Formats: sequence, structure tokens, C-alpha cells
Amino acid sequence: MDLCVRTRTSDKNSVNTDLPEQGLEIKFYLPGLPSNRCFSGEYKVEELCIDAAKKCNISPLCNNLFGLYNEVHKLWYPPNYVFKIDEKTAVRLMYRMRFYFRNWHGTNENESSVWRFSPRKQKNSYDSKRLEGTPLLDAQSLEYLFEQGHNDLVKGLAPLREPQTDQEAREIEN
Repeated sequence: MDLCVRTRTSDKNSVNTDLPEQGLEIKFYLPGLPSNRCFSGEYKVEELCIDAAKKCNISPLCNNLFGLYNEVHKLWYPPNYVFKIDEKTAVRLMYRMRFYFRNWHGTNENESSVWRFSPRKQKNSYDSKRLEGTPLLDAQSLEYLFEQGHNDLVKGLAPLREPQTDQEAREIEN
């Protein structure tokens, strides 16, 4: 655990506060994926998020879980916000998963799992004890969430805590 604490307190892992270049830049957590850039015009956040989701191969079902975040000002932009880009604009945003759900992975038996509703495969196979649906996140969203979490951990933005019991240790692992 000492390594994690040492990493978290390092200056090199803090939020990137250097000045952005002219225009609007949307950065991604996926390695090797270049930023989206806008140099002039008006852009709605919702449209920018749709373009970002397409670039990251995130499905339309999961796109609504993502948003644009300004790390310097610690500000989320609503979908209806309009950026007016001109020669004086210099904004850097992160495309981030914004919404999380408890037990979305379904490993905690004491809480109900989170599923998307989907049509039943067979008409007469209803089991009242087990409702089925589709997973909340698709594979690309999970990959993006992993890279986002990895970034937050390396930069020291993710809170770390020591487990007090074996049960807590299992919860942290999940």
C-alpha cells in the first residue's frame, strides 16, 4: 500500500493544469486515441458526447452515462450547454463516465443487480425469482471505465482505503 500512497502524493500525477491550446479539446482515456478538437463555431455538449462515443465505439445505450468534465474547474457540463468557440477560447475537457450504479456487476448477493430491460427470449419461460435483462455496460464501456479508473488511481484522484474486515476486502476487490 505504501507504493499507492507514494504515487498519490507525487506532483507528476496531479491533474493536468497546463494551459490548453486555442479552441476546445476533448481528451480520452483510451491509450492512443487522439483528442477531438474544435476551433470555431457553436457546439452542444450532447453532440460532442455523441461524436466522442462514436470515436470510442461506445454504444448509444451507454452513451448517456458519459459526459464532459473540466478537471481544472471540477465542473460537469450539462447536455444542453452550448460552447461558443472563437480565437480566445482555450478549453480542455475529459470525456468521462459520469454515472455509476451500485452492484452493476451483480456480485453482491445482498443487493439487487442492475440490468437493462430486454425482451424475454421465450414467451413461457417466466421465472419470478430471477429476472433477466442485458448487462448495463457493453464491452467498450467497460474498457473505457477501466482506463478511466486506472488514470484516476495513477493520478491519485481515486480514494484508497484499507479494509477493516475480510468482507470489506472482498467488496473492495469487486
